[in-house]
Order: sequence, then C-alpha cells, then structure tokens
Amino acid sequence: MGLTRDHIDKYLTRDNIDSLNYIISVLNEIEGEEEKKEFLDKHVETPALFLKALKKLKKNKIPKSNIQLQKSGTQNIETDSYKENEVYDIFEQKDNKVIMKEYSLAELKQMYASVYNRNPASGYTKERIVSIFRNRFHAMNRTAAFMEVAGEREKENNKLLR
Repeated sequence: MGLTRDHIDKYLTRDNIDSLNYIISVLNEIEGEEEKKEFLDKHVETPALFLKALKKLKKNKIPKSNIQLQKSGTQNIETDSYKENEVYDIFEQKDNKVIMKEYSLAELKQMYASVYNRNPASGYTKERIVSIFRNRFHAMNRTAAFMEVAGEREKENNKLLR
C-alpha cells in the first residue's frame, strides 16, 4: 500500500515545483546519458528514487482543469538568470566548443532569454544560439570600432576648423 495524504508531512511548495520544473527541463535538453547521470547526482538527493517517481507519472491522468496554460503556448521567460555583460564575458573568454560543452541547451536558452527578453524558438540548438550570440557580439564590437573611428574623425575635423 502506498502513502496517503495523511502520511505526507507537507505539500510541494512553489520553490519545490520550480526546482522540479528546472530539473525536468534540463533533463529534456541533455543529450548524453553520462551527462544526465552527472546532472542528477548533482541536483537530486536520490536519483534512482526520483527517476522511479517520474516514470510513474501518467500524463493522460493529469486533470486538465487545474492547468493554466497560456493560449500562445509560450513558456515563462527567465530573464534574471544571466545579465548581458555576464553572457558577453563568457563569449569573450571561451570558444564555441568549450561553451557548448560547459553549458546545457537550457542554460543557453536562459542566456538568450536574458539578453533578448524573450525565449528562443523551440527548434534552436546549442550551435544556433551560440552562433546568434557570436554574431551579436561581433556586431557590437564593429559598432564600437566605427564609433571610435567616427569620434577620431570628428576630433580631426574640429582641429582643422580652428
């Protein structure tokens, strides 16, 4: 016989649910089994028990009346995970292969959402997101260089006019 409501000390809190949502999201994004095992070992007290509980879930038994989904189907945007300058520093210090190895797709999507204030398209891969950031930061550097050149030209023009 399983546990009843009387046997549970307390219900899942909002923080517990947010943690569970994060873990499930990351697990859905991780490709390799070894990476999944390492992630679970790091974030779950008893990975075997956690996985056993997840496998018991029957999605068709979840009551639809209690689920409040947005009509657009978009997820909440996690824009506070990273700041743009933190993302910029990561991309300045590391090459693409290292970034793709060190950061999960979920983490790269959080970076994207933090910088662009919206979620990336669901089909975006690690490679696509890294490429988008590389292009963005390259354009920012080019713009800064053009602004510097424009400032120097303006100074020269002002000297000539005096």
